[in-house]
Amino acid sequence: LQKRSLIKECSPGLWDSSAAGHLCTGETYEKCAHRELCEELGVPKDVPLTRLLDLQACVDTGWEFARVFRCEDEGPFILDASEIDQGDWFPWSHIETWISHRPHELTGTLRCVLPLIHAKYK
Repeated sequence: LQKRSLIKECSPGLWDSSAAGHLCTGETYEKCAHRELCEELGVPKDVPLTRLLDLQACVDTGWEFARVFRCEDEGPFILDASEIDQGDWFPWSHIETWISHRPHELTGTLRCVLPLIHAKYK
């Protein structure tokens, strides 16, 4: 997960998925995912992606549609300071407690997507 930079306009200082972004005109979800992974984390643009699920637009996603992918990369990761203040790995038990007791520290999209991913792939 990554903690959004305090200078971000939307959800500054909240924990979010790594990485996320908006489609450019004519861009596919896959191309956008590769671009954002490279820009935010320094992940090579040819890293294989596995599509996990799609989210419909709703209040939690800020009325945005989303496609969620999984990828694996050994790093090293280069965090873009204009986007990310911190990145870290967390066990599911920690995330579950976080969602239950401190949901205000997580973006709406992250609160929405993590339980769906866990239920589908545990």
